[in-house]
Amino acid sequence: MRLKQWIRGRLFLWRILMFCPLAGQVCCWLLRRRVSGALFVLVYWAVAFAAVQAWAIRRRFPRTSTSWPAAAANVSSFRVLEYPYSVLPCYALAITYNFYVASERYGGRGTRRFSHEPDAQAAAERLQSCALTVRYDPREPDRSVLV
Repeated sequence: MRLKQWIRGRLFLWRILMFCPLAGQVCCWLLRRRVSGALFVLVYWAVAFAAVQAWAIRRRFPRTSTSWPAAAANVSSFRVLEYPYSVLPCYALAITYNFYVASERYGGRGTRRFSHEPDAQAAAERLQSCALTVRYDPREPDRSVLV
């Protein structure tokens, strides 16, 4: 119990957990297994270091998808998911979509994360009445991202 209070008292730790859901899931898993002491601190800092490193790589090498052509997409299915092992409440809207390039049909998947379930449900309801925009790789149209 003292370990949980120590973790909650560290603002930097919470920022890492919010930034990287994997770090939060690993810490939650360790706490549920009652792992404490040096092993917990070692694993936590290893995951936190990996999260910061991943963030630095994403900032250094921006996505190339911003220069890809855009296309209108139709939503084929969607559902709201809850991350059960997350330290902080987290919900995701999983979207499956289809789009056409040169009269050929392609598809893809995307997610949007929310901290509250009503927000995710509201976004799901808005999806029924609006069209999506996706960006696709002109060399390989199967690779696409939601805008």
